[in-house]
Amino acid sequence: GLLSIEEFLEMNTRNMEFGGLENVLKNAFEALDVDGDEVVTAEELYEVMGDEMGFELSLEDCQGIIASIDSDGDGAVSFDDFKLIVNSL
Repeated sequence: GLLSIEEFLEMNTRNMEFGGLENVLKNAFEALDVDGDEVVTAEELYEVMGDEMGFELSLEDCQGIIASIDSDGDGAVSFDDFKLIVNSL
């Protein structure tokens, strides 16, 4: 099935070394930010979650996830957007 953002974060933060939540979040964000431009796009989410990790997510699914998190409507998620969403969980 589909992996929720909550499941992804739990999976990617559970075994990380202690270093504070900020470091854990930054590491998770950087894993998704394939091109290093400090934003995560639907295409990057699809590449990491679908192609590399093998989850059954379509590009359309990823576009919906990004749109639900994107605070300024630019089609990408900044680290600040990412932190807000995680802190609200």
